[in-house]
Amino acid sequence: MTHPNHERSKWNDEDRSRVAVMLKRGLSRREIALEMGITRSACGGRIHRDDDLRTVGPRRPPSRPKRVGSMTPPPSPPIPKPEMRRVPLKDLMQDECTWPVTTLPDRSVIGGYLFCGAETQPLGKWCPYHMCIGYVPPRERRHG
Repeated sequence: MTHPNHERSKWNDEDRSRVAVMLKRGLSRREIALEMGITRSACGGRIHRDDDLRTVGPRRPPSRPKRVGSMTPPPSPPIPKPEMRRVPLKDLMQDECTWPVTTLPDRSVIGGYLFCGAETQPLGKWCPYHMCIGYVPPRERRHG
């Protein structure tokens, strides 16, 4: 049994040539999908599976640059490193930094890990130093 929209899901030669023209003009898959009356994902899938359409149009750079060579360490925060107390979780107070400073569990400590314990901002979980390291601002969203 075929799907009721199966015939509509195929592109004929006229559709392919329309899409090729739109790709050459630099239209996005979203814009082409609106013109063709399908979703952006369906449009992208059809273009990807069609060998002729896949090579048409301007080449867009990959969304993430590929890393070459060794990774460079992140820049150090502009705040000096605090005196870390290395406190077990059960001994931390409300205004002390909960940044883990041990990577392997210590069997002599209940819970296994030790935390910074430096003073935090009011209602904060990390000290200003670890806030600079741990907070990553949200990236701009891209549509299209």
